[in-house]
Amino acid sequence: MNVKYYFLVVLLLPLLSSCVKKTVQPASTIITPKYDVYISGYVDTVSNTQTLPAYWKNSALSVVGAGYYDASVNDITVGTLGTVYMAGSKLVAIGSKPPYRLVNVATYWINGKPVRLVSDTTHDSSASKIAVYSNNIYVIGSTHNDSIPQPVLWKNGLAEPLTFSSPAVGGQATAIALSGNDIYIAGNAYTKDYYGMAVYWKNGQQVALSEPNSTTTVNAIAVNGSDVYVAGQISNYVTAIATYWKNGVAHSLSTDTIDSRISSLIINNNDVYIAGKAALVKNQQTNNLTYGFIYWKNGVIGNADWTKNTTTYNSVTVSNIGIGYPDVYAAGTFNNRAVYWLNGKMAPLYNSISGASGIFIQPH
Repeated sequence: MNVKYYFLVVLLLPLLSSCVKKTVQPASTIITPKYDVYISGYVDTVSNTQTLPAYWKNSALSVVGAGYYDASVNDITVGTLGTVYMAGSKLVAIGSKPPYRLVNVATYWINGKPVRLVSDTTHDSSASKIAVYSNNIYVIGSTHNDSIPQPVLWKNGLAEPLTFSSPAVGGQATAIALSGNDIYIAGNAYTKDYYGMAVYWKNGQQVALSEPNSTTTVNAIAVNGSDVYVAGQISNYVTAIATYWKNGVAHSLSTDTIDSRISSLIINNNDVYIAGKAALVKNQQTNNLTYGFIYWKNGVIGNADWTKNTTTYNSVTVSNIGIGYPDVYAAGTFNNRAVYWLNGKMAPLYNSISGASGIFIQPH
């Protein structure tokens, strides 16, 4: 062999080998996402005059109900065959000619098709949460037949009003959990003077978590075996302490926070995740509190850097938490933009006026 060509081959062999190693990837190292992440919410029209119900699947937006008056979506769940269910309210124009009377009507959507839950359009109503189990659709919400709202459970579209113990005369249903044949609903009962009492219902029977005329509210519920978890906050009218109840016994969560409020609770592999918003320090210039997303896992703060993205109280909402183990997701709104949090880090969903409300994690 010619010596010159011999050395050329020797020099090229390692280069060719390295090129092959860089372009060939064993199938076992290719990572496929294990979950689909659904987030419900709303987006504004281009003119910012109308909000449309919407949902995101893995950050891809789907808008439903073009042509409606304003509509809001508060929750989302997905069936085993990929059917998307959402719950909220739709603004309906009443009357044969202008000026129309506008009424919010409790509504749920199946794959974008709206279903009214209330035929009486003389008063406002809304749906707050939705769950599907064994071909049954459960929706909770409230109707406003007078000045105090009345909590309602709709099963397959049929209303089942929730009753109270005295002195409560009304209230709101805020969360639902299904366990076997049992239906658990968390909510808040109100006296005629609008004082609150934290409660939950098991199969329609009320269980009180606080005394009447208290400043306690609850927004989330979950069941693990025989244990019932309810989460909310105890307020002193100015600030609040994040709290959860396990089988009726209260446990405080707010370590080193000035103000904290709970919106969601989920149990995964016996671990208890609770999410909400909290304020740690005051703005030194305005002396106002600034708030950010926070969650706890088994009572310990899960996102240690939660103070990096904070804003005013009304500018951040944390609506729901979901687990795609080992990842922790949450949905909400930050400065009038729909966002989600993944392991505590915030990411945008939409670059104009919008909001995110519910979240559902579905394994592949």
